[in-house]
Formats: sequence, structure tokens, C-alpha cells
Amino acid sequence: MGAPARYLPRRIPRPLGNPTQASGPVIVDSGESQRLSWGRIRGSTRRVGEDQHEGRGPGPASRIRAVRRTLTRAGLIPLMRILSRTFSNAVGGMRVGGPVIRGRRRASVRRDLRGVLRPGDVLLDKTRYLLTDRFIPGHFGHAALWLGSPEDLRAEDLWGLVREQPANGVDHVAKLERGHGVLEALRNGVQLNPLDQFLRVDEVAALRWKNGAHVERARVLQHALGHVGRSYDYEFDLQAPRGIICSELILRSFPADIPWPTHEQFERLTIEPDGIAARAGPHEGLPFDVLYYNDGHDAHHGPAAWAPYWRALDAAGGIPGPHAAPPLRDAMREMSAAARS
Repeated sequence: MGAPARYLPRRIPRPLGNPTQASGPVIVDSGESQRLSWGRIRGSTRRVGEDQHEGRGPGPASRIRAVRRTLTRAGLIPLMRILSRTFSNAVGGMRVGGPVIRGRRRASVRRDLRGVLRPGDVLLDKTRYLLTDRFIPGHFGHAALWLGSPEDLRAEDLWGLVREQPANGVDHVAKLERGHGVLEALRNGVQLNPLDQFLRVDEVAALRWKNGAHVERARVLQHALGHVGRSYDYEFDLQAPRGIICSELILRSFPADIPWPTHEQFERLTIEPDGIAARAGPHEGLPFDVLYYNDGHDAHHGPAAWAPYWRALDAAGGIPGPHAAPPLRDAMREMSAAARS
């Protein structure tokens, strides 16, 4: 057996040099080092965006860093953190209508998922009716990890390991026995919830790690349970020592050699749910398979799921090509072209 896969520490170092050649965790950072003056910050947003897309000159990340430096000097960053928390809590429960997947349709989706899910699979959802979803870039608005039921875990010879794994004082065994098999980071922290609660959504997808041998999936579950009870990170910063966001929970549960498309916002290293979603597909360079995708109207299973799944990502501009290492960027472009055809 080869050396065990490495997992990320709670504090992720910023990458230096070429991320594809680094010996540490493969965290792909799209931020640029060029500094901008306020005169250039006030320049054309459209022109700067086009320059970044075509590989010329500074991109939005440079402008954002310049703005944040100014806010830091003015002592406004702590205020921004308070405002972020207040805003998230204020709009978190606001709805416009209700979920598309409900009633008999939700029962059907639940049966579909229970028929394919295995411990360690990743869940993604889209909830257009929640106001907070409209502020999240890309298509999918949330990511979670499926731990499964005690029966699922026994069938995979993982129940003993999960039972003995500490979960920061939370009785995770009792929750799993009550059917709380979805591990997710929400505004009130990292917690275990029932699948039915997770499925109050408009769309849902399920992904599976292609290299998930038994021993590696066991480590994924161990690392995931180690985050139970952690608070939510309202700064959306992968380098924050305490809080955590939903997509970061996935990033930290899987091995460090998966090249996640992180990027900088306000000088913070972050990743959106679409950064997780864009790592799934049949291309050999992508580490996850698309098991299932339901767009709220039609269910797509197995190999038939990836094309509509990628069309949804592509339509929302959620394929983070500029943030990916060149081999995976090429793979994503190929996938996007195939999904459009």
C-alpha cells in the first residue's frame, strides 16, 4: 500500500510559484500580485474583466485587494465582518416562493438518491427561492457531505470507525441513528441533518470521488466528523483559524492533492460551491463522477447526468476556468464544449 493521502491543515498556506509543481497542498490561487492605484481602481470594470479573461493585465482580484488594503488602513475591516454576519442572518430566512422539489417529487428524488449514495459522496443544491442563494456566484449555492445511515456504514465496514471518531463533543452516533446523514456547514455551524431537510431545494446533484478506495473514504469521514460543531465563517476565508463554510468543509475532508479552484476575494482565499461542482465529470483529469442530477423537473442518472449538469454550470458562468491549473482548465473547456453540443 502506498503512502496515505495528505489532508489540509485548518489553516491553508497561500501557494507560492507554480501550484502544479508545489510539494504542498494543491490549492490553485487565481489572485495576481500587481498593485493598483485608486485611479486605476476607478477604471473600466468591463475592460479589466476582459483583460483578465484574455490573459492581459490586472484582473478583478487585484482591484479587490487594493480596495481591501484601503479599507484596512481605514480600520473598516472589522465593521465589514460584523455587517457580513448581520446581513447573512437577516436574509438567511427570507424566501421568494418555495422549493421546486416538494411533495411527491421530493419523495421520488429521495428514493433516487438513497438508491445511489454511499458514505463520502458529495451533495450540491440550488435554492432559487432563498434570497441568500442569489448572492452566491455561479450555479450551485450549497455543498454537503453524505455520511449515510448506520446500515450504509455497516455495509461499507465503516460503522465502527465512525462510531469511535470524536466529533467535538457532539453525539453524532445518536444523530446518525435518527437518520441525520447529511453533514453540512450552515449559518449556525457544522451539523448533521436529515436528507429530507436537505432536499428542500430546486435542484440537487450527487458526486462521487473516483479514487475513493475503502481506506481513503474512511479518512474522508474521519476528517469530516472532526469539523462537527465548528462555527460558520462569515468572512468566507479558507485561512480563518476557526470558522468554516460549506464548500470548505468538502475541501478539508478530501485529500490535499485534489486541485481545488480557490481564488482571492478581498485578499481572502475562498472557494464557492461551483468550485466543487466543476471537479466532476467523465474526463480523466476530474477527480469526481456525477452520479445524479435533478434539475427540478427531470432526473438524470449516471453517465447521462454529466451533460445537463455541465450545461447548468456553463449557463451560470460557474465554470471557474481562469482559476484552474492549465490541465484542468483545458479539461473543463472540453467538458463545457461537449455539454453544449
